Amino acid sequence: MARLIADQLSVAAGTQQTDLSLMHAVASRSRLLGAIAIGGFCGVLITLSLAGPVEIEPGHMRLLHGMVAVKGLILTLATALVLRRLRGPVATHTLFGYAFGLGLSAGALAWLWGLSGLLFGSMAFYGGLLLVLKTASRDRLLVAGFTQGSSNGLTKGRA
Repeated sequence: MARLIADQLSVAAGTQQTDLSLMHAVASRSRLLGAIAIGGFCGVLITLSLAGPVEIEPGHMRLLHGMVAVKGLILTLATALVLRRLRGPVATHTLFGYAFGLGLSAGALAWLWGLSGLLFGSMAFYGGLLLVLKTASRDRLLVAGFTQGSSNGLTKGRA
């Protein structure tokens, strides 16, 4: 009987630990998505307030919008990878680096869609992605996960 109660307590403690880590993961993801939304909103505001009307041929405009759409896919993939990383514990400065970088890229993407200031918008977009890359390279848990995965044979092809 005493062993049964001890087993229940250990299961309850494990559940409590899982709930706590789940709360941290949800909070981290919410902060990241909030930063992306704020960045996109700021990009729209800047575009509406500073950008003037752009006179471009319709074919050229479709081409540029297509290029911005490809940048949108790149941002979506980067966001998905960072969201996957945020399933585990993350330091505050690491979360800030991810959130600021992706938020900057989202704002630049909104700016680029207006087709004015393409050089500035592109520099801001890729600058945000470089910040995410730099943050990921300094993220000890991310790098440790890749190292551990390759040493366990998890990266080898599955039959």
